[in-house]
Amino acid sequence: MSQLQIADLRFQIFDPQSYQSAISNLKSKMDSSFRCPTCRAPWRGATTCARCGTDLTALMRVAVRAWELREAARAALYAGDRATEALALARAACRLHTTPQGQRLLALTLLATGHLAEAHALIEQLLDRE
Repeated sequence: MSQLQIADLRFQIFDPQSYQSAISNLKSKMDSSFRCPTCRAPWRGATTCARCGTDLTALMRVAVRAWELREAARAALYAGDRATEALALARAACRLHTTPQGQRLLALTLLATGHLAEAHALIEQLLDRE
């Protein structure tokens, strides 16, 4: 991974957002990636599936919680001396809801904690998808 790619990765991870902005971003991203777990209809930004009526509130809460964990991981990394905590938070976020940004954050925390082989493998996966 080149220094330019690492710098770009850091820029994407530390781009500050307000909570409301994250929620609206979540809605726009969920439109294409989330589906109703019952009927597989694309999510349309509502708490109830338009096709089958399934309550999607829990799905939305999980995605928001993953975002909160990623924000906490970013803050821990930014503090400079909490890389191990950041790694645990980034892993927890990815277990709840895997996103490309979340995987980049996980890769950075892996690098910060010295897990170079695991970070390299994850970065290779991310680059292959692009």
